[in-house]
Amino acid sequence: MSSSVDGASVVSEGPTTRKYRFKTSCLLLTASYVGLFGLITTIISFSSPYWLSSYQYAYSKFVRLGLWNFCFDHYKHPQYQYDETFTGCRWIYSPLYQNIRDWLQPGWFISVQAMMTLSMLMSLFGLMAISIPIMHFCLRYNVVLIIVAFVFETLAALMSFIGWLVFAVMHDSRSWLMYPRQNYLDWAFYLAVLAFFLDSAAAIMFALEARSAYAKRQRFTNLVYNMHPRTPSNGFETIPLKTDRTSEMQRTPQSQSHYGSHSHHHPPSQSGRFQQQEMIGSTHSSPYASISRYSQPQGYRSKSPPQPPPMRQSSTFTAV
Repeated sequence: MSSSVDGASVVSEGPTTRKYRFKTSCLLLTASYVGLFGLITTIISFSSPYWLSSYQYAYSKFVRLGLWNFCFDHYKHPQYQYDETFTGCRWIYSPLYQNIRDWLQPGWFISVQAMMTLSMLMSLFGLMAISIPIMHFCLRYNVVLIIVAFVFETLAALMSFIGWLVFAVMHDSRSWLMYPRQNYLDWAFYLAVLAFFLDSAAAIMFALEARSAYAKRQRFTNLVYNMHPRTPSNGFETIPLKTDRTSEMQRTPQSQSHYGSHSHHHPPSQSGRFQQQEMIGSTHSSPYASISRYSQPQGYRSKSPPQPPPMRQSSTFTAV
């Protein structure tokens, strides 16, 4: 008998034996497979010499090229002073291409190589990070590892996009290969474009999974706190204060009538001691204030400051 509660499957064997097993979500597995396919397509595109090819009916001296290979058919470079032809497919750093390597590798082509290399590495690091929670290691840092995988996949997609976009714009430059109209983008270039979309989809799914895992972690934390509430560390329990407002309401009309009968006199000024006591009383009379149960007696009530005695009005006598 088995059941699933928030990603954790509970397997019961017998009346008392229970096994708790963490269950990987389907979204996380799908994102991992999509990221894996993106890495495979990036590796194939990275290593294949079919980024740019020449039409067969053109009979061009240039045959095809990749990021690291160039293929020629009895090609003779115009700016090369020696009477030497290049035939066959060779690595771009071959000693045979030493004299024309600056022409084969312009600055934008080196940037394409760098972007595709970094894209492949970022995708690899993302899969390495996400493999840890899939194998149920370091479950405490499950959310952090998913976020790390999301960041790596996002960087892989961004760098792949920059790489194939620069190549698509600059491949027909007349300062690079002769007769660019006779060349076309081959299937390895489109694999790089496909890898970009796969990495982007994997990054989006990792973001959704990180959000779901964080919400699930919050639910688990709240459940644990509700089952095992924490006691105050100092051993005291705070209780709200209750203020006696009836005496204040009864005292207010008297003070108003007293000062109202002598409108030509200003109300007597209180001393500094009375003002300080009034400030203290107003602080503790707030309905949101709280004190410790053991810091004040149970029958504590805020007392109003003593009022000064009323001043007598001097009488005037008229001599007859």
